[in-house]
Amino acid sequence: MVVIWLILLFPLLGSLLCATHFRTLGKAATGMVASLAMLGSFSAAALTWLRVHEHGEFTSRIGTWLQIPGVSGVDLAALADPLSTTMLCTVTGVAFLIHCFSMGYMSDEEDYGRFFACLNLFVATMVVLVMANNLALLLVGWGGVGFASYSLIGFYRNKPSAVSAARKAFLINVVGDVAMMFAIFIIGTRTGSVAFGDFLSKDVLDTLSGDMLLLAGICLMIAAYAKSAQLPLHTWLPDAMEGPTPVSALIHAATMVTAGVYLMVRCAPLYMHPGAADLMVIMARLGAITALVAALCAVVQNDLKRILAYSTMSQLGYMFMAAGMGVYGAAIFHLVSHAFFKALLFLTAGVVIHALHGEQDIRKMGGLGKKMPGVHLAFLIGALALAGIPPLVGFWSKEAILLGTYKEGGLENQILWGVGIVTALLTAYYTGRAYVLTFWAPAQHDGKLHLPGSSMTWPLAVLSLATVVAGLGGHELVTEVQGLATQAPVPEVHETFGALQITAILVGLVGLATAYSSHKTGRPALVPDSAEPLLRGPEAIDSLSLSIAASFRRFADMVAIKVDPVISQQAPNLIQRSMLGTSALLCQLQGGSLRLYAVAVLASSTLLAVFVYALFSLAVGGGGQ
Repeated sequence: MVVIWLILLFPLLGSLLCATHFRTLGKAATGMVASLAMLGSFSAAALTWLRVHEHGEFTSRIGTWLQIPGVSGVDLAALADPLSTTMLCTVTGVAFLIHCFSMGYMSDEEDYGRFFACLNLFVATMVVLVMANNLALLLVGWGGVGFASYSLIGFYRNKPSAVSAARKAFLINVVGDVAMMFAIFIIGTRTGSVAFGDFLSKDVLDTLSGDMLLLAGICLMIAAYAKSAQLPLHTWLPDAMEGPTPVSALIHAATMVTAGVYLMVRCAPLYMHPGAADLMVIMARLGAITALVAALCAVVQNDLKRILAYSTMSQLGYMFMAAGMGVYGAAIFHLVSHAFFKALLFLTAGVVIHALHGEQDIRKMGGLGKKMPGVHLAFLIGALALAGIPPLVGFWSKEAILLGTYKEGGLENQILWGVGIVTALLTAYYTGRAYVLTFWAPAQHDGKLHLPGSSMTWPLAVLSLATVVAGLGGHELVTEVQGLATQAPVPEVHETFGALQITAILVGLVGLATAYSSHKTGRPALVPDSAEPLLRGPEAIDSLSLSIAASFRRFADMVAIKVDPVISQQAPNLIQRSMLGTSALLCQLQGGSLRLYAVAVLASSTLLAVFVYALFSLAVGGGGQ
């Protein structure tokens, strides 16, 4: 089906046009080209989703891309199934709204063409990642989103902190890229194929030895954890907020960080194999720990975008916990719902920051509720969805994960559910704190606002509507998403309201009420100063990484000062002196005297004759005896 390739072709062409014809098109036309490219991509994705929904999954193959010895040919092919088409619709739909928002938000920037070229490229590489029918082609998109994010996080190239954040994001993601390459090598050489339809079948997985199966699964997990900013490979995500706010929205809602969850769900049969059962347990535990630790860190943040960044890290922890419990449908459901309300939150945060002339500290905001009522309502809808308040979609997707975790049975699973509930309490609190200090508390600024234009407000209305409407149908969606995890059985988590759901609702309300009562007067923090360093656990890991890097730098400096001169200077000098001495000795034998040469030849001939005669005598004498 040709239309599936249009999902990729539109953003690629948009990126090319924005990069090469910006000066001809001008700012308005450049933004329009990029946005229309995304609209075309979303339309093609929707048509593909309908085709799969009506006629079943299919593969669109262009031809053989690579021939690798020992491995069947790697095809340039797109896989369209419920999982990939749902992801494609989410990615392109949310990206279209973010592109439209960016037209107004970035209107004062000089590098307008470069921004939209990179933004279209970002989506194009994510499309490659999602639609690939094999790991090798997925790796192209995997590395592509890393490069595109590097370009966009470091968009303000004259800002040292932005350049540093981009470099950190790129390097940490390279760790995941290398792990992905190892996984491809193991799977390709051991099974003879890297196509999902081949190596994920049970018969093929059975041919992998236990150690190789575990090693391949570990490598894929490392790749996913680096891309989705899970502990301990998370440190790039908060710093990525140095990029423009639309970039943050795109990274957190539709691209980049969602790739790791998608990979785990796509490779679900590998992790469901009995030989990889231990990895499922590790994934669930690390997901729960990441969700809790990130929520604790968000509690003490004052930068509005960093609060939302840590909330993304926390919600991704929920998704990995669900994947580790085998509740793959719930993981994807939360991924899709999270895309709606997290894009909404980031874009409303962008409007607030734009209105306050770049201010991001929530302690310096306040009083915006009456001055920006539409933005206020949009942020409130997103905040309630993130806090898990029904009937918004965030409640249903979060509960699908928590119910699936609890119903698997066992004390450990109930502990994981408890960790999820505590995380939900913290999520409601820090989300409420950001909302109250931004919109309800007394104003902490001069009141001169840069109000947004229509291009920045109508995407907020669409995302708000999507968050509400999807929530109203959430009861049915919980069942609908169960088929998204292809080739893997998914536990049923749909049930009527019970004690578990009521507990979750009460926890969310308690968190919001605590935030309102504590911060409505403008009080900046509830946590004591003495406890704040303890709650910044994830940032301590970043400091540890810097310390390790500093140690390696000191070692490198020592080598450069002490060892390198010996190797690069003294050793060549020694070789030079020895060669000069040898050549001087040899030169003595080349004096040009014919008499000396004749004597030398005669002496050497005589010595040789004596030596040969001695050997002959010994041989004859030995034979006579």
